[in-house]
Amino acid sequence: MIQHIYDSHYEGAESAADYVRQWNSLKGRIDEERYADVLERLEYQAGHAIVWRDAICNWFFRASGIPDAKGRVGHHAERRASFDPQRRLLSALARRWLHHSRFCYHRKSRGRRIC
Repeated sequence: MIQHIYDSHYEGAESAADYVRQWNSLKGRIDEERYADVLERLEYQAGHAIVWRDAICNWFFRASGIPDAKGRVGHHAERRASFDPQRRLLSALARRWLHHSRFCYHRKSRGRRIC
């Protein structure tokens, strides 16, 4: 089961990288502004897929102690930065919203609504 988690998350990150490769094949067939905008978003998504893949796989490795049979978990040679200052702000706001939502849900589930 743990190996399936490792494999599926590595496959998912590779699929996100494939979207970038596929989009690159359309260069010159789409107007430059739209092409650049979509490419930026796909690259951002591919970068985040790697970050999340590593976070999830590392967590399962630490929790279970079961190593990846393919030796990938804990080795992040291909990780690339996927953040820019504007998106960092959005990520921080999203984390704050998510934390707030969980807190409210937790309080609601105990019969108290504080939010």
